[in-house]
Amino acid sequence: MVALLAVVAVLATSGEAFGAGTAPGAQRATADPAAALVSRLRIEDVLRGTFTQSRQIQGFKRPVVSTGDFVVARDRGILWHTRTPFESTLAMSPSRLRVVDARQRADVDLDARREPMLRTVNALLQSVVVGDVAALESRFDVDVRLSGSEAWEIDLVPRDAALKGRFSAIRMSGDAYVREVRMSERGGDVTTVTLAGQKGGTPLNDDEAKQLQ
Repeated sequence: MVALLAVVAVLATSGEAFGAGTAPGAQRATADPAAALVSRLRIEDVLRGTFTQSRQIQGFKRPVVSTGDFVVARDRGILWHTRTPFESTLAMSPSRLRVVDARQRADVDLDARREPMLRTVNALLQSVVVGDVAALESRFDVDVRLSGSEAWEIDLVPRDAALKGRFSAIRMSGDAYVREVRMSERGGDVTTVTLAGQKGGTPLNDDEAKQLQ
């Protein structure tokens, strides 16, 4: 969750609009590597999985590791549920960002009507998790490399000032789904988020839908 909140903090102070981009999985007219990558992705209306986040902080020998599960609902938002070492849930929808602890006490609660850049953050995070290359290209220089019939890797170099001031590079890799996101910060800290067990087909339950209102 630290990595996600770092992106939130940067984008919330940015004046540039991210934009909706193309719909995840949309084909582009030109046959370039990015278009070929899009054809490899399996895009779900609701995607579920687990994550392991390892944050290597400058000056510390051991990384800070957290684990949990996530739900990405297309056009609805993201639920990022950290289970270890401390339980908390980040719920981000186009209208709201909320972080609650295990006792359901809100640590952060922001209204997108007053914080319009939350829509930008939500769009970016969904694009990262589902690999929406066209949307990512509006903020990054994108270098796509394909391997075999399924594997791929993307290097994202920030172009706008807000992201460039915080991150030196972001690398994503995967196959039908995004499997790893590695974020290198200007100060030397590196966060690696490994995603696993992704599957779709299960709609949001009532509680999840409520959290993403």
